[in-house]
Amino acid sequence: MDKHREELIENLSEEMIVAFRSLRPEHQHRSRFGHNFRGHKFGRSHIDLFSRLMKEKEGVSVKDIAESLHITPGAVSQLIDTAAKMGIVERQEDSKDRRSQRIKLTEKAVSRVVEFKKTFFERLSPKFVLLSDTEISELTRLLGKINQGDEKEEPSD
Repeated sequence: MDKHREELIENLSEEMIVAFRSLRPEHQHRSRFGHNFRGHKFGRSHIDLFSRLMKEKEGVSVKDIAESLHITPGAVSQLIDTAAKMGIVERQEDSKDRRSQRIKLTEKAVSRVVEFKKTFFERLSPKFVLLSDTEISELTRLLGKINQGDEKEEPSD
């Protein structure tokens, strides 16, 4: 990698770190899921789990959750155990594979997650006031490209 590209990537990573830190809730390492879950505290991984489950009404396998959250299946099981004890998620037998389970939000939890996400995005929106819709779309596309990480060779430009 040439020196110029290395500097560009270093500057980008520094800006991304500052930006992502500014998007975190006031609580430095824990995020509060709000009064909708009776004051229970959840870490970022739980919130990511709940968001993932909101997108899949028929439930998701532990393996798929682990892959999408970039954590081990064992870590997913711990997240699910905690949330299941609180009545937030439930396990269901997979109709296509009886050895597997599908994890989904309980009916009671769906409205709570919707309310949480609404509040979260209301608080987050002011951070993006300086960006146009086109810029937000482009930033989303570029970050998605980085997250894919499957580019085999460096671009020549």
